[in-house]
Amino acid sequence: MTDKITKFIEENDELKDYISSLENQSNKLESDKKSLETEVNNLKTINVNLETVLTERDVEVKLLKEAMVLSRAKKFGSSSEKTPQGQLALEFFDEAETESNLNACEPTVEKVTQTKKKRKSRTENISGLETEVIEHTLSNSDLICPNCNTPLKIMSEESRETIKLYKKVIRSIEKRAIYSCPNCSLVVKAPMPKLPIEGSLATSSTLAQVIVDKYANGLPLYRQSQDYSRVGLNLSRQTLSNWMMKSSDLLDIIYNQMISKLLSFDSLHADETTLQVLKETGKPAKTKSYMWLYRTGRFDTPIVIYDYKPSRSGSIPKKFLENFNGYLHVDGYPGYKSVEHITLVGCLAHVRRYFNDAYISLGNMPDIEDTATAKGLSYCNRLFALDKESKALDLDQRLIFKQEKIKPMFVEFLTWVNNSIINAMPKSKYGKALKYASNQLPNVMHYLEKAELDIDNNLAERSIKPFVIGRKNWLFSNTANGANASARLYSIVQTCILNNVNPYEYLDYALDKLANMTINQDTDISALLPWNYSKN
Repeated sequence: MTDKITKFIEENDELKDYISSLENQSNKLESDKKSLETEVNNLKTINVNLETVLTERDVEVKLLKEAMVLSRAKKFGSSSEKTPQGQLALEFFDEAETESNLNACEPTVEKVTQTKKKRKSRTENISGLETEVIEHTLSNSDLICPNCNTPLKIMSEESRETIKLYKKVIRSIEKRAIYSCPNCSLVVKAPMPKLPIEGSLATSSTLAQVIVDKYANGLPLYRQSQDYSRVGLNLSRQTLSNWMMKSSDLLDIIYNQMISKLLSFDSLHADETTLQVLKETGKPAKTKSYMWLYRTGRFDTPIVIYDYKPSRSGSIPKKFLENFNGYLHVDGYPGYKSVEHITLVGCLAHVRRYFNDAYISLGNMPDIEDTATAKGLSYCNRLFALDKESKALDLDQRLIFKQEKIKPMFVEFLTWVNNSIINAMPKSKYGKALKYASNQLPNVMHYLEKAELDIDNNLAERSIKPFVIGRKNWLFSNTANGANASARLYSIVQTCILNNVNPYEYLDYALDKLANMTINQDTDISALLPWNYSKN
């Protein structure tokens, strides 16, 4: 009995050991399971991170490809943003139904065929020039017939027309008589007109030539100095610079009158561009300053004003336009929002530029014209086409056309933009185009409120271009005073050009008049303003 009990105990211990071994194995498997689960979770996390990285890399590669294609197109392609004929044929619009007019009259043959302006003949081109006649005749000794010694008679004449063009400097000496009374010794001098800059060699015509060469022809003063030396006149750059500064001071009253007239209208355009001024108080030489531009609309007296300021702060246009009430055409720069009592009119050309860049960045991908980017560009093209059509109407009809034809298209475009922006990549060219359009289209649509308003700010951009071209030649201004003088002279010269007034003739006239008149607060100089100038 004792042996049986002992054997049972021994067998029971073995069973316990076996059970304990199984428990250890189970615990190990459980630990291995948790370890594997942890490793699987780590691998899943790594996989998710890698997928995120790959997605970000794909987006980055796509953005870099867009930038590369766009950069290449801008460097080697056409600079024009005009859509080629036949491209983006506006297949997104039911043009046949929306544009049909069964009651419209068919154009005549003349209207169809006369697509180009008739070119002027050579005679018409030179008919307005000062004319000199040079006669070529035979000497008396040659007026004898070599065959029969009979005197020759003029039978007819033939002529040719040419032009002479040369640059020369004339030394002008003015003398005036001085009289005295033999009885009382009174001395009387004959009147002599004052010079714009007393004590200077320069007449008003000389100053006008220097001003026009710089501010209309983009010729820096140092090149003008070299050019004058070649025709025998040594004028230093410093002398020419002094002439510009003093001419600007004399013309300041005209510049201020131009500003007053500009602010009296209810529709203006504005833009700004950079300018480097080397010597400006409190600013390093390399920092940017700005030339601001304001100009009237296409239906008002053409006036363009350049206004130099050391910064791009919104307080600049706010101060300049504090007496202006009306509509201001601008780009997307937020600084103009600080101007009070005005309605900002956005620029569809800038909206289109974003879509155009996005379209170019797509490169030669297949079915490019079926993309959403192409659709956005087509909306812009369609709106510009309708606006061009409206310009042929009188103002009352144009306003009606804007409300009935153009406004629905704007509403459709803005709705499409706001719906599309939800799923677009924000950093892509297409996403940026949608974002810009969403922000700017409400302002652009203010153009629908008046017939005179423009759909873009191209007037301001075209007016600031002469300054940008000139800046490429002379690069910078030396001082703030010089920049202000340039602003005045640019304003007057470019306003002359906008009014089809010869700026040289005008400046010659205006500088001479201003030098010889008494100017005070009550002086009326309206007749001296560029748009009132008449050669006769």
